[in-house]
Amino acid sequence: MTRGIAVTLVLSLVSCEDTTSAPERVHALVLGVRSTADANNLEVWLHRTADDSSGVVRFDVFDVPHHDFLLDSPAPRPITIWITIHEPGAWSVRVVGRGGEEQVTFSGCYEIDGIVEDPDVVLGSLEGNDGDLDGFADTLAVFCDGIVDAGWAGGCGDHACPDFLVEDCDDTEAASHPLADDACDDGIDQDCDGRDASCEEIDCDLPENAELPECTCAGGPCAAGETCCDDVCVDTRSDVSNCGTCAEVCDEATANGCEAGGCRCGVGLACGPASTCVGGACICDAGLGDCTGGAADGCETDLTSDEAHCGACDAACPGGIDCESGSCGCTDDADCGANGACVLGACGCQAGFADCAGGIADGCEVDTESDEANCGGCGATCAGAETCSFGECRCGAGDACGANSSCVGISCVCDAGRGDCAGGRADGCEADVSADDANCGACGNACVGDETCVDSVCDCAGAGECPATFTCEVAECHCDIDGDCDGPGAGTFVCRANGRCRCGGVNCGLSEWCEAGACQPAP
Repeated sequence: MTRGIAVTLVLSLVSCEDTTSAPERVHALVLGVRSTADANNLEVWLHRTADDSSGVVRFDVFDVPHHDFLLDSPAPRPITIWITIHEPGAWSVRVVGRGGEEQVTFSGCYEIDGIVEDPDVVLGSLEGNDGDLDGFADTLAVFCDGIVDAGWAGGCGDHACPDFLVEDCDDTEAASHPLADDACDDGIDQDCDGRDASCEEIDCDLPENAELPECTCAGGPCAAGETCCDDVCVDTRSDVSNCGTCAEVCDEATANGCEAGGCRCGVGLACGPASTCVGGACICDAGLGDCTGGAADGCETDLTSDEAHCGACDAACPGGIDCESGSCGCTDDADCGANGACVLGACGCQAGFADCAGGIADGCEVDTESDEANCGGCGATCAGAETCSFGECRCGAGDACGANSSCVGISCVCDAGRGDCAGGRADGCEADVSADDANCGACGNACVGDETCVDSVCDCAGAGECPATFTCEVAECHCDIDGDCDGPGAGTFVCRANGRCRCGGVNCGLSEWCEAGACQPAP
C-alpha cells in the first residue's frame, strides 16, 4: 500500500458494519482495546507489510469517549476501534494512548482478508522504558512484562511483530525508531529495520539502468542492500573494508568490526582519540582516561596532571594541591591531611600512622601503634585476645606470644607438640618436644643413653621402648640386674653380662625374661 490508498477509522463502544450492499468485499481490522494506564486520546499508525516499514499511514489523534477500559477497573470494557482497509494482505498496526500521566502503546501484525477481530489488545506502559522519549520501548521484554504484571496475560505476543517494528533501535536518539523515515544511503538505520535504506530498488533489466555500477559490477547484479565497490558486490552495513560506503576502511586501532554501516569496537562506537580497540573494548593510552564517558572525544583527560582526575577519573586533589605524575602533590604537611607528612612534594604519613583508606581527604587516619585491625601496618589484624601495643600484637602482660603459640585469655599457650624451653616469648615456643631428645615431651626431660625422642616419649633407638626395668644400651634393651629377669613362675633368673636373661639353662633373647620357666617377651 502507498500513502494514496484510502483508510477509514471508526471509534465506537460497539462496532457495526453493513456489508450487504457493498460493491466489494470489506477488509477491516476490529480491535477491542484495554489499557494499563489512563489515556484521553488515541492515535493509530498503519503500514502495509511486516517486513518493510515504508508506506506508513498515521491517523490524527482522536478523543477517547470513556475511561472505563482501564485494567484496574472492576470490569473493564474494551474500546472498539474499527479500521477499514481497502486491500488485503499483511498489515501492522500501532495504537498509542496519550493524555494521561504516562504514554501507553500496542503493536501487532495481522494478515487481513475480510474482517479480522482481536478483542484482547492491551496498551502497555512505557514508563522507565523509553530513554529517548520517542514512544517506543527500549526493551520489548520489559514492556511485555509490564503488561503481564498489570494483570493481563495476553495482549503482548499473540500477534507479535518483528522486533524492528516495535523495539527501539537507538534509545539515545529520538529520531531513530521503527516509524522513522529512513534516509537513503546515509549509513544510519533510522527505522530500525536492520539496514540503511535505499530509496529505490534498481531493476537491472531496464535499459536505462544497464550501465549503473550495481548492474555492471563483476559480482552482480548486486542483491538488495548490496553496493558495488571496486567491481565487487559488498554489504556496506557489515564490510570492514567498505563500512557505510565504498573504501571506508575500519581502522583496527579504533574498531574491530562494521555494524549497521558504522565502524564499531565490540558493540559500542569506534574508539576515539588516544584509545585503542582491544578485545572488543576501547582501552585508553597510558596516563589518559575517558572521564566524560563517551567514545566520541576518546580518552580526553590527562590523569597525570588533572587536579579533578588525578591518577583516575573523579579522583580530585584537595583544594590548592597540584596533580603531579598521577598523584596529588604537596607543599607542606598540612596539604597531606591529618597525621600526613610532605616529603619532597609527595604526601606520606608520620611515624606510627598509615593511610589505609587510600585518600588524602582523611589523611593518615589509622594509628598503627594501637589499632588491632591495622597493627604495624594496614590490614595486619591481631588475633584472638591480642592487643596492639607499639605496633605489635601482644598478649596478657603486653609481650607478643611469638612463633608456635597463641593468645588464650590473657596467656600465651604453646601449640601442640611445642614448648617454650628457652624461657622467653621473643622466639615463641621454639622447642619441638615431640622429637627433641633434650626436651622429650616436656622442657628438660632428656632421653638417656642411646634413647631417642619419638612422639614425645624416650624410646630405645631402633628397638622401640624398652620393657619395664630393662635398660637401653647400645641401641638395644638389656637386663641390668637379675631382678629384671624375674617373671612369674619357677626358673633360674640370672641377668647375663651380655644383657640377656638366663632361664632354666637357656639364654633368652633381648627384651625377654623368665615366665613359667621359659623365655617370654617381657611386658
